[in-house]
Amino acid sequence: MDTPLHEKQALLLEDALTHYWQAELEYRRFYIARDIYYDFAPTGAGLPTVRGPDLLVVRDVEPGRRRNWVESREGKGPALVVEVCSRSSRVEDVTQKKLVYEQYAQVPEYFWCDP
Repeated sequence: MDTPLHEKQALLLEDALTHYWQAELEYRRFYIARDIYYDFAPTGAGLPTVRGPDLLVVRDVEPGRRRNWVESREGKGPALVVEVCSRSSRVEDVTQKKLVYEQYAQVPEYFWCDP
């Protein structure tokens, strides 16, 4: 369960990225979501192919509400994934999740925030 600080940090990141892309870059074709299930192609590496990143951004897609992001259905994966670390999640966020997002899901940009 996320703490109130964790939720606030993810919301601030979402708001900042949305504002920057819309107002500064005048970019409209992107999807941004917090705490959404992300299903990427099977890897055969024995690791789960479903994750729930704190923030996920996909470029060059129609915006709109989605219950989850299934890469095989949507045709592309995220350009950016952000995890907000907490005491209980930090080790996993900076090790296992980093490995999965970079090497198996092939997400170009993975960041973590440690408030």
